[in-house]
Amino acid sequence: MLRECAESLVDLFAKNRIVKIKAKVTSGLGEGRIFVSLPYYMEAFNKFLGFQPYPGTLNAVIYDRISMENRLLLDLSRGILIPEHKEPNRVLGSVKAFPASINSVSPVAVVIPTRTTHPKSVVELLSPHKLREKLELEDGDEIEIEVYL
Repeated sequence: MLRECAESLVDLFAKNRIVKIKAKVTSGLGEGRIFVSLPYYMEAFNKFLGFQPYPGTLNAVIYDRISMENRLLLDLSRGILIPEHKEPNRVLGSVKAFPASINSVSPVAVVIPTRTTHPKSVVELLSPHKLREKLELEDGDEIEIEVYL
């Protein structure tokens, strides 16, 4: 109940709001590629986000307080909910997503899986583009993410 109230208040004050997150590109473990490539998630991301994602995520680590506060604001915002999916041998967890851009490139989505091994300081990004190539990014490069609430 309290969480729903907080989400409603954030939504009320954050309509058409853009929050900025500064982060540094980092390598992941390759798990994003595995999950994004699953047929359920591929179809769901296309349906809910409006694009077929590149099979993998770009990971970035937040390095400043304001960006971390903005990232935590996403936890209190509704975003686009991609529901969990039950398969015979497993349950694919739900994902909250937010439209975004990186260094003015879009479409991009910040994705927050319900089940993750990443700390909240790691941001996962989806796009139809292989963002590392499109933006010529290497580990340690700074990016600015604009997230549309």
